[in-house]
Amino acid sequence: MTDPVFYRFREFDEAPRAEEDGKIRLLASTDEPVDWGGWREVLVHGEGAIDTSAARALLLNHKADMIAGTISDIRAEGGELSSNAIIDPDARMPSGVNVRRAVASGALRGVSVGYVYRNEDVTWDEATRTATVRKWRLLEISLTPIPADGRAHVRSLPDGIIPVQPPTAPAVRTTEVRVSEAAPINPQGIAPSDIINHADISEKARAGAIAETREITALAESVGLRASDYIGKSKVDAQALMLTEMAKRNATPPPAVGIAAPGRVDYDQADKARDAFAAAFAGRANVRSAEFAAGQAGNPLMGRSLLDMVSRTAQMLGLRTGEWERKDLAYFLMGKQELMGNRAQRDATNVTLASFPNFVFLNAITKIVARGFEQGSAVARYKRICETQRVPDFKQFTIGSLGTGNLIKTAESVAFPELDKAEGAYNSTVKMWGGTLSLSMQAMISDDTAQFERILRQAGAIADKTIDKRVFQKLLMGTSAAEATSTWTNNTSSGGSLVYTTADLASAARGKLGIVRAAMANKVGQDGNPLGTLPRFLVVPVTREVEAQGIVGASGPALQAGVAQSAMSMEVISSPWLEASALVGYSTTSYYLLADPLEVTGLVLSLINGFDSVQVNPYDVGSAAGLAWKLWLPFEADLVAQANSAGTTIIAAAQQGTT
Repeated sequence: MTDPVFYRFREFDEAPRAEEDGKIRLLASTDEPVDWGGWREVLVHGEGAIDTSAARALLLNHKADMIAGTISDIRAEGGELSSNAIIDPDARMPSGVNVRRAVASGALRGVSVGYVYRNEDVTWDEATRTATVRKWRLLEISLTPIPADGRAHVRSLPDGIIPVQPPTAPAVRTTEVRVSEAAPINPQGIAPSDIINHADISEKARAGAIAETREITALAESVGLRASDYIGKSKVDAQALMLTEMAKRNATPPPAVGIAAPGRVDYDQADKARDAFAAAFAGRANVRSAEFAAGQAGNPLMGRSLLDMVSRTAQMLGLRTGEWERKDLAYFLMGKQELMGNRAQRDATNVTLASFPNFVFLNAITKIVARGFEQGSAVARYKRICETQRVPDFKQFTIGSLGTGNLIKTAESVAFPELDKAEGAYNSTVKMWGGTLSLSMQAMISDDTAQFERILRQAGAIADKTIDKRVFQKLLMGTSAAEATSTWTNNTSSGGSLVYTTADLASAARGKLGIVRAAMANKVGQDGNPLGTLPRFLVVPVTREVEAQGIVGASGPALQAGVAQSAMSMEVISSPWLEASALVGYSTTSYYLLADPLEVTGLVLSLINGFDSVQVNPYDVGSAAGLAWKLWLPFEADLVAQANSAGTTIIAAAQQGTT
């Protein structure tokens, strides 16, 4: 095997000054360790360690056909290698600039050395990953411009040159640099196979090497690692080493290789592994959303069993799971590391006991439930007719209502009267609503999780249904404070039938609906004045929806399709809860007029601040073999009522109609 050739760079604190005769003194190298990214190199500068017999020329940028002058009086003293040099007066840089002038001005201030050594002259320390070169041969000394790398005061590679890994540094794969077969201009007399001819490295290869270096640097910096530890390695090897390092730190797990788009590091690498699992698990549960669809394309976890997903995700987090049994994976998923086999326990030590069930699995379940809740909320009936408010805690709270006072005509330059009339209000307290979701150990082992995934898919929708049911239960109860009674006595207009079979009866039904509408607008508040509240919604049982649509102008006998009936036009909302016999106050003939919740407070949905969606928390079921979660949402629904000037209880934003 050809001995490796390395070029090193050292930037002086002060540039060498060229005298009129072009003479300069160069400090070419030292015996300080140089970090090549994953391994270090020490060049011994002691007596007999350096063969300088071949070094005669001063080059530009290590190019053998660009001779800038000669070197002489090469000395190794005190751990440093120095040399005299004479710059040729006619030597010019590729740009045409005179080399003597460039050195004198400080524009050309870098000094590099080219050298070779043999494998038998290298001692490798695996513990510190350090190669100590006891004997080496100096080929040339070069002048180089200051590199773009701001760390140029430390010895590093010139931009775009790829190092060849020493054979004595095992288990690190590096990029091979092909050596040209054509013999370059070689004043040192070294065999062509021992010299890298940089002129033969194509621009394409150079650009690719630079691009890969930048990509590795961005990847390392995104996860808080030192980029210099990985420069010089292939991208695949660099990623593998980063995975190992991140697993050791156990603070931020390493990247999920193969999931992110090439060349992009948009967010924390551990989140990529977690999101890949969530997207794949959503696919198993048949949960569709744009968020999951984006993470399912090209996802290596898609279409696999649950425990296979666990195994592959754990590998993304830096664990070796190849020899784990299915029960080991199930216990790992449950956070029961102490029950795993001895080998699996040792492999899992890099991840904390609760890391996977909470960081990965709980996250996936929470996202799936949240998506189901959001999708259900988009079409839920209660969303249209309720005002949603956030309250700080479970303690009792009150909200003011309409019609307790008016602004008073006041002369200019006279103090305004205070709005000191007491508000009519209701009292309420947020309640806790919840249930449990469980996955058994047996189901995990046999991958019989279909039932669990079906329930999981429906959990968010069930939470929406619970809110919907509660809102309409409160509407049916009217002004009653008790759960078991319904009180609409002072807010009901009888004889307002919606039923019709002919055009004449449809006209009559509209007239009856108008009576109920007027009763709502003419309600008197605490100040003795009409509230004037007009309905925005006509809420009916499902069995009355078609008739209601015909009356308000959407369709029906003797009505022109699509033409609203002016003041009678309202949006029809039907709900099966109004005629559900399980709820207090149900009726197949009663209906309700409701004001716009953005204008007048009527039905209120109260949520504790920060809990706008169903919550998922781990739940300890004691000796049960498996996993369980609490699904909970703190909320309460209420219908706002108040007393008017006569002491009668009224609901400003609603009116009941009956046949």
